Amino acid sequence: MQAPVTAYLYFQNLLNRRNEVNVYWRTGNTEDDGYREIFTPEFRDRAPDTFELYQLINLQNRQHYALVQGGDLFGRPREIRFGLQVGFGGKRR
Repeated sequence: MQAPVTAYLYFQNLLNRRNEVNVYWRTGNTEDDGYREIFTPEFRDRAPDTFELYQLINLQNRQHYALVQGGDLFGRPREIRFGLQVGFGGKRR
């Protein structure tokens, strides 16, 4: 009985680029969701730490988009697969 063996190598996004697939609807980009613009300039100047925390959690980790819209702003990250495929149960002679 012979078992055919095939080696494979699969790459997706080999250079690990951040490919935009969605954007925030208020601003049209992936860097700013427009949250800061709804507050008055006086409030923004008095509470800069609040926005920094918001930016770290929601913008850099894209949590806001995932909760509101579902999905992600960017395509899949780099993926490399390799292995062997072994076939069993062919025709008997």
